[in-house]
Amino acid sequence: MHRVLVVATHPKPTSLIRTALARVLSGLEERGDQVTLLDLDELDFDPMPTIEESRDPAVGREALSDHVAALEACDQLVLVYPTWFGGPPARMIGWFDRVVRPGVGLDTTGRRRNIHRVDAVTTHGSSARVNMVQGNNGRVMLHRELCRHCHPTCRFGWNALYSLDRISDDECALWLDEIETSFGPDATDAQP
Repeated sequence: MHRVLVVATHPKPTSLIRTALARVLSGLEERGDQVTLLDLDELDFDPMPTIEESRDPAVGREALSDHVAALEACDQLVLVYPTWFGGPPARMIGWFDRVVRPGVGLDTTGRRRNIHRVDAVTTHGSSARVNMVQGNNGRVMLHRELCRHCHPTCRFGWNALYSLDRISDDECALWLDEIETSFGPDATDAQP
């Protein structure tokens, strides 16, 4: 059994990302993992750090103690969000800025060694080719930046649906099925 922290954001309850989140949670539940969900929209998470937090990490650690405890307790981190303007939305970026920083959610050396796997589930309005030409900003940020703060052998999973505005309902349904399977008990790379 793994301890999985799922951090999700999308302001629209009927969005595809919300459906994908339900499928992620269903797969993890079927796998028998211990899951903590931080729904940044339900929590009305403020992405802006206060001046006090910016100056003193101890203030941020105290103000965000539930988020910090969840990050410290997990061995897998799953991020579920839409890609807007080439990367995660403000609430997700704000969560990184406020929680995933030295002295708050990371130790004073900037590490969180308990995390052995990071997964992203996201949607893109543009095609995979356009994202590649633009530099795959979201993917690069998570893989190169977030994972380097985790365990040295941290693995990274990328589950993206591209060309959201041009795909068929069948393609969308197939992606959702693949998401649930990739987090379920039969996943080929389920171990953090």
